Amino acid sequence: MPKWLKIKSIPLLIVSCLASVVIWLVVMSSINPTMTIRFSNLDVSIVGTTELYQKKSFSILSETDFSFDVEFTGSRNSILRLKREDVEITCDVSKIAVNGTNRVPCTVKTPYDDISVVDEQNLVAVIEVDEMTEQEIKLRYELTGELPSNYTLGEVTLPSESVVVSGPATELSNIAYGLVTADISALRDSQVLSLPVTLIGASGEPVVLKYTQQITKNADLDVSVLLRKDVPFTCSVNHGGGLTREQVDIRIDPPFVTLVGDPDDLMDTTTISLGIIELDGIVESYTTEEQFYLPTNTSCLSNRSTVTIEVTVKDMDTRTFKIENILATGSVEGFDATVVSKSINVRLRGNRQVLDSVNVDDFVVTVPLEQLPVQAGNHIVPAQVSFDPSLNVEIIDSDYSVTVKLVPIVVEPIVRTVDPPEEN
Repeated sequence: MPKWLKIKSIPLLIVSCLASVVIWLVVMSSINPTMTIRFSNLDVSIVGTTELYQKKSFSILSETDFSFDVEFTGSRNSILRLKREDVEITCDVSKIAVNGTNRVPCTVKTPYDDISVVDEQNLVAVIEVDEMTEQEIKLRYELTGELPSNYTLGEVTLPSESVVVSGPATELSNIAYGLVTADISALRDSQVLSLPVTLIGASGEPVVLKYTQQITKNADLDVSVLLRKDVPFTCSVNHGGGLTREQVDIRIDPPFVTLVGDPDDLMDTTTISLGIIELDGIVESYTTEEQFYLPTNTSCLSNRSTVTIEVTVKDMDTRTFKIENILATGSVEGFDATVVSKSINVRLRGNRQVLDSVNVDDFVVTVPLEQLPVQAGNHIVPAQVSFDPSLNVEIIDSDYSVTVKLVPIVVEPIVRTVDPPEEN
């Protein structure tokens, strides 16, 4: 070290150091002066919302996305190092105590202690709050789409009549009802559908909610889908009177009934029986009104509970039979009765095949003599015609008669002869 740099006195060394510091301070004050910088649109962070709800049940209604233009002042070195991302602006809403509009001061922080905010007292956020409440909203349902033609809609119910929503009272007042919408076009049986609930306003349009929460998001809709089916009527036939099922026409009016019921109950139902029709005794036609009974768990689209059954004998014909077997019954006192008519012609009407089976031995013609006047001569007497009752045929003419001749009975006198007495 050069000799002239060597310091020989400690006090002199101390004085030199102090002088150096003073010189440095003077220099720095001239080259690092105080200066300002301005940042535009610095975002504000809202804090304390949880505490606000827990303490006061308040929810923020105003916009929470806002920003400020902020001017900073500080030393040149710090100002030059300050960046936008270094600035944190917060708005603490936890201290809000009044429902409605509140002015909340904002706090600005930077990493540098020697930087301050110009007019920081003007950084005030306008926050609107409202008390959070829970409210039951009545539910309605709406059905879209159509079922196939052979299906019909049964009962539709909402097991739960309302949903619960939570939010600011002012926003809840805009909700008129909750709507559940179901598309039924794909349904083929009854189902309970879990569907989202849409909140609807007084105008009938969905309400756009910013702060309200639906505690119940979905609601069940019980939709009953019924099968609609045309089921024909049938009846059984018992043969009789010479008639068989093939010899009659049977018409049922109406021919079928439209049933509505659960698809599982109706799928296997093919006919409805009306019972048994007895052909015995039917000559030409027969009409009856019969009650029908529905299968279990089904209903009928019409209000009627009876049907009309008409039975018509096919291939009707008329035949004439000559009956010679005429019997006189009874007597007329004092007269002999003789049937003058040897035969009568009886006309029958019925099915052609049944008539083919009829012969004259099936007929009996009787003449009751008790109806005759007690008078000699020829008399026309009504005749009673009967035939085998097992045959389904009909006598066309009911008035038949024969001629009967009455002849008085002559009683010959009895002549007695007496022998004369013998002479002695």
